[in-house]
Amino acid sequence: MNARERSLVYQLELMKVHHPTFRCRIVHGIKGERLVCQGNIQPTPISDSYGVRIEYSIGSRPRVWVDRPKLRIRDGWDRIPHTFREGGPRPCLFENQDWNPRMLLATSVMPWFLLWLVFYESWLATGEWQGEGHPEREAKVAETSPEVRP
Repeated sequence: MNARERSLVYQLELMKVHHPTFRCRIVHGIKGERLVCQGNIQPTPISDSYGVRIEYSIGSRPRVWVDRPKLRIRDGWDRIPHTFREGGPRPCLFENQDWNPRMLLATSVMPWFLLWLVFYESWLATGEWQGEGHPEREAKVAETSPEVRP
């Protein structure tokens, strides 16, 4: 870890302060240590509540999952926009250049996650992804476009 990176313990403590209902722990494994945080979030007062998980290891990008309810694919689509296939579908919250190891999960990844869920719910209702992104890499309507895989 270089001096600019935030330690896993620091990230854990800030998650406790900003998101006290989340259960966070540092897991020791074959690939080293990682911070795992789990909890429930509700992006808006009229939204569903989602059981979510964030995992982060020093030197890697944070990874996020929606554990429950299971994410749904809108009729006519082959996949959910802004998701990774592996471990998934797993939300894609940001581009590589948007994250740096000095950032705090509690004040960057968590708000991005909430916003992603708002866009997801809007997409389920309208068929349009309201967030930014790379449309050329997004899921296309199955009936009118060939399958596009990022």
